[in-house]
Amino acid sequence: MPQNSGYVLGLPPAMLFKLSCLTEILSDDEADSLRENLDVLDEPGQSDLIEVGPHHFKLSGQGATGASLDGPQQPTSWTCWCAAHKPDRDTRPNFIALELELENDEMNPLRTETTEPPLDEERGGMAGEPYEPTAEDLAESTVNVVRPLRGVGASTRKPRRPRQGGPSNSALPGGGYLNKASSSMDVFQVLTQVTEQLSRAEDLGTFLKVVVGIMQELTGFHRVMVYQFDEMWNGQVVAELVDWTKVRTTSACTRLTATDA
Repeated sequence: MPQNSGYVLGLPPAMLFKLSCLTEILSDDEADSLRENLDVLDEPGQSDLIEVGPHHFKLSGQGATGASLDGPQQPTSWTCWCAAHKPDRDTRPNFIALELELENDEMNPLRTETTEPPLDEERGGMAGEPYEPTAEDLAESTVNVVRPLRGVGASTRKPRRPRQGGPSNSALPGGGYLNKASSSMDVFQVLTQVTEQLSRAEDLGTFLKVVVGIMQELTGFHRVMVYQFDEMWNGQVVAELVDWTKVRTTSACTRLTATDA
């Protein structure tokens, strides 16, 4: 039992072990929520922990009296993010590992903020001297690394002729078309292709190239860009895709100060 249970749940390990069930420190509604979320672990498809991961949910409860900020006679209230899984389904099918982290952990926050402006080298020089893209940068901005999305390419090149009395296509600003008659299965198939291509990206740079490529496939826009901003809102174009037959300029690696952005 971790020694921080007193901080997280308001119950030191000795008091926690005296509970006959965790639901003793939960309200009836929260106890029902806990049972429902634990039942999810036995649903089909949840057995492969590596593939699916643990089941996440939120839980609130009360700890021991005396540690609350509301007064010495008030119990500690807590709200945690929970991750539950069964580590050994074969030999211990009823054993459940439950990990809890405070939703608002003041001692170990998920992120820290500073009032001191970061140095240029710390934010990648976004507020530094103007950057001149190399020939390789320019070439990458005109090459789409995405495999064509089946069922999308044709509709983004020209609109289908609407059937008599049927729904029409809506033109997107960049020249692509959204078919209102597309079925949910069509959308699912496109999303499956998108997810597959994103998951194959081996690094962040490749992932961003796939993102701009997919956005251009879906919208037909002549230029798609991804901006990265630092704490002071200085920005830099970290990924771009340009249709060179329509646009003869590139913003690859362009850096903008906060006032420009």
